[in-house]
Amino acid sequence: MKLRNGFVSNSSSEAFILNTNKSVEEVESNLRLLLDTHNKITGEGREFTDVFDDYIHVFCDSDMHLANWSQWKWTKNHEGKIIVYSAGDNTIPWGMMDYICDLFDAERIHLG
Repeated sequence: MKLRNGFVSNSSSEAFILNTNKSVEEVESNLRLLLDTHNKITGEGREFTDVFDDYIHVFCDSDMHLANWSQWKWTKNHEGKIIVYSAGDNTIPWGMMDYICDLFDAERIHLG
């Protein structure tokens, strides 16, 4: 058994690489609907900008500087796909992550 001294954080931010033919606008609309549904079910009042980064865009080589990609190997297979970032650590409700993956055939990337 390993013991750790000091503060241990389970905070994490996420990114999703979407395998979809939807436009950025359609993706955002679907994410807003998904969040609204989550809020109705849970009684929460999360705002879109509190959950998702407002930078939903088509992925390209220049995105490599935006996050710590040490846990994920860059491949050209992702160029031109839409990427969605969480707004910060633990901002996307855990229960929504599987729905995002299913809805957009997305690859979930844990950013640390």
